[in-house]
Amino acid sequence: MIRTRWWPFAAATGLVVLLAATGVIPTWPGLVHLVALPPLDMFADLRVLLVVTDSWPQFLFLLTVVGACRIALLAWLIGGTHPWGVAMAFYAVTFAPTALAAFSTTASYAVLYSRIFWPAVALTVVMVLIFGRCGGGVSTHSGRR
Repeated sequence: MIRTRWWPFAAATGLVVLLAATGVIPTWPGLVHLVALPPLDMFADLRVLLVVTDSWPQFLFLLTVVGACRIALLAWLIGGTHPWGVAMAFYAVTFAPTALAAFSTTASYAVLYSRIFWPAVALTVVMVLIFGRCGGGVSTHSGRR
C-alpha cells in the first residue's frame, strides 16, 4: 500500500505563511504557488527571484539556497531508499525547461504587449504536462511494513 505523506506539505505551507506574515517574502495573489507541486514550485521561485534580486550573484546565491530547500522537501516527500538522488535528478532534468519558462513568462510580463506571452504560457503548460507526469510516478512507499 502506498501512503501519501501530506504533513511535509503542511509544514512547508506553514513556513511560507510565516515568512509572508513577517515580511521576509513578498505577498501577492500567487503566493500559494510557492508551495506548489514540482515543477511549478521552482517555476514560482525563479519568477520571484528574477523580480526581487538586485544582482546576478545575489540571484545565484538565493537560487542555490531555494534549490537546496526544494530538493530537501521533495526528498522528504518521496521517502524510500534513495530520496535524495531521485529529488536531485528530478530537479536537474527539469531545471532548464523550468528556467526557460520562468524567464520567458517574467519577460513577457515586463514588456508591454510582448509577443512572447502566449508562447511562454504554452511552454509552461507543456513543461507541467511532461514533468508533472514524471514526478507523479515516483513512489512514496518507504519499503517498511
